[in-house]
Amino acid sequence: MSHAALDAGRTSLAILAVAASSSARNAFVVPGPELVIVLGVAVPALSALFGVIGILLGQLLAPTPAVPLGWRRRSALVLALVMFELGIVIFTGQNAMLAMGWGIGLGFAGLSVAQALGDEALSGVKRIADAFITAIASRVGGKESDK
Repeated sequence: MSHAALDAGRTSLAILAVAASSSARNAFVVPGPELVIVLGVAVPALSALFGVIGILLGQLLAPTPAVPLGWRRRSALVLALVMFELGIVIFTGQNAMLAMGWGIGLGFAGLSVAQALGDEALSGVKRIADAFITAIASRVGGKESDK
C-alpha cells in the first residue's frame, strides 16, 4: 500500500474520531451537511448515522434468540429500532458517540424488549376479550333464566 493511501486512511479515521467525540465545547468542520431535513424535521446527520450503525452492531453482538426470527420480522424489528433511535437523536440532540451507545443498547436488547411488549399487549387483548365474552355470556344467560 502506498504512503498516500495510508495517509488518506489515517485522515479519514481522524475525522471520524473527532466527529464521534464532539460536544458543544469543541467545534470542528465535518464534510457534508450537519443537518438533513426529512419531512420538515431537522435530523443531525452524523448522530443519526452513528445511531444506525450502533443498532446494526448491537444486532450482531446480541445473543441468538430462543425463537429464530424470519428475515421479514428481523427487518421490521431493525426498522422499528432505527425509527426509535432517530426519534431519540432528533428530540434530545445527542452527540454521535452517545447516539451510537443508544443504538448498540437498542440493537442488543431490542428483540427482548419487543418480545416483552408483544407479550404484554397479547395478554391485555386476551383479558379484554375474556371480559367481553363473560359480559355477553352473563347477559345471554340472564335472559334465558328469566323465561
